[in-house]
Amino acid sequence: MTTEEENKDEIFEDDMTQASEENQVEEASKDDSEFEETYTPSGNVLLDFYNQNKNLVLAVLGTLILSIGGGWYYFYQIIPEKNKEAENALFHTEDYFVADSMNIVLNGDGINPSALDIIEDYGNTNAGNKARFMAGVAYLKIGQYEEAKDVLSKVSFDDEHLGPMSIVLLGDAYSELGEIKKAANLYWKAVNKSNNLMTAPYALSKAAIAYEKIENYKKAMEAYQRLLDDYSDSEFAQTAEVSLNSLKYKINQ
Repeated sequence: MTTEEENKDEIFEDDMTQASEENQVEEASKDDSEFEETYTPSGNVLLDFYNQNKNLVLAVLGTLILSIGGGWYYFYQIIPEKNKEAENALFHTEDYFVADSMNIVLNGDGINPSALDIIEDYGNTNAGNKARFMAGVAYLKIGQYEEAKDVLSKVSFDDEHLGPMSIVLLGDAYSELGEIKKAANLYWKAVNKSNNLMTAPYALSKAAIAYEKIENYKKAMEAYQRLLDDYSDSEFAQTAEVSLNSLKYKINQ
């Protein structure tokens, strides 16, 4: 190849390189122009964020809507249906509970579910909570105090009678296990949740006796005195005055 031909080839290659670079610049300018046409800042920060992240925002909103819808369906459809099933399952167990057939309450009659079955299958329903209460009472009556404690510790009632009574029963389980201080504090907790003639005097009487056992005489006297002041017509108040005087005498010795 002659020198003249070599020079021509070099000039051709330089021209091609320059043309390629010019095309790349044009492509970049075109992309920038298209972006500017596609998105123009509005000056509104939230609107600009939405325009720049539209797909992400829509995905998040969709997830939230599905979560809310699923929660609504669970609380207003699934739970009521579960409650109804659980109440039906509990029907015969309640009869055995009233009849004081505690072994059947715990183990079933071979046909209908036991309280323990209902706790396992419907533990998060109102009927499951009632089943726990009945199972706790049954365990107490047959002398299985550890089991009674475990079950009753999971019972929760807003009812002004069953709420305090379930706490008293949990205190009974601890008392039977020799944990008198824990029992006394639970009885007092029940007192503070009781404002009725059915449970308050009973809880006060239990608390007074337990506090006296652990020699917390101040709390014991407070419980006895409250029985006399607030529930003087109660059967438990009949012995409260004698117990209070006896305790005062013991302290003064």
